[in-house]
Amino acid sequence: MRWECEPISHPWLAEMPTSIVQIYTPEGFVVAADGREYDITSGETLADNIRKIFPVSGKGRALLYSISGTNKLTSLGGVKDDLNLLCLLHDSVSKRSDSRCKSLWHYAEALIDAIDLPEHEVDDEPTVIYLDGYYDRRSKRGTIKLFHNGEKSPQISVDDPTQGKIEGCGSNVVLNALRDNLEITAKYRTPSWRLQRSEITLVTALDLARSYIGAQCDDEVRQLDPKWFKSIGGVGHLCVLRASGEFEWMFRNVQTGDWIACDPPTGPTVP
Repeated sequence: MRWECEPISHPWLAEMPTSIVQIYTPEGFVVAADGREYDITSGETLADNIRKIFPVSGKGRALLYSISGTNKLTSLGGVKDDLNLLCLLHDSVSKRSDSRCKSLWHYAEALIDAIDLPEHEVDDEPTVIYLDGYYDRRSKRGTIKLFHNGEKSPQISVDDPTQGKIEGCGSNVVLNALRDNLEITAKYRTPSWRLQRSEITLVTALDLARSYIGAQCDDEVRQLDPKWFKSIGGVGHLCVLRASGEFEWMFRNVQTGDWIACDPPTGPTVP
């Protein structure tokens, strides 16, 4: 049987030091992420329970936004990493909470305009913000790419999501090992990987997301990819956004590997 879940090396999936997966079905979206914060410069793990997925609701919006890439910058004349892009993004979302924008594209543009970013040192990796969910009750998917090289303007893209198409970022090596059912990833392999895209339901999308993030956060599996071994890992977490606008949250127990339902996270970390 031909697999319809495309490999992570395809253009719509980026290889990055963060692992995020996004899957759409007619019943809703599943978005999952790893929980590690890593300093590429020092090579140190800063935290293993950082939250990377956040909800937006109201004014015709029911969205999840997730973030990968650079999350901290250094202001000109400031101390290292004194600008927290995630906090600035949260502030931007808050500023736009009562505003109406006629489309997800215009909402993304408004978020960029509301990010109050002081002058900072350049030549950092881009920041990528993923938007998944419902805008005026229509299923939509968007991406905002912020560049920190002093040359490029922000880029926005918005599309209608494709049922069962796996999108996101992470380790290409780990994903392909999971797809190829190598012995080291066998415990994360599920029958859902053999479904056609049109067969993917919310239940099987949840199965795929937990499989993908579980493998990406497994220290033994990740040894297959020395490039991203240190930067990906920690506490996996996910959110199901139903077509009704309901949010359901889960986190992965690092010791047992079990996924556990939890209350909506309210701070910068997951349980």
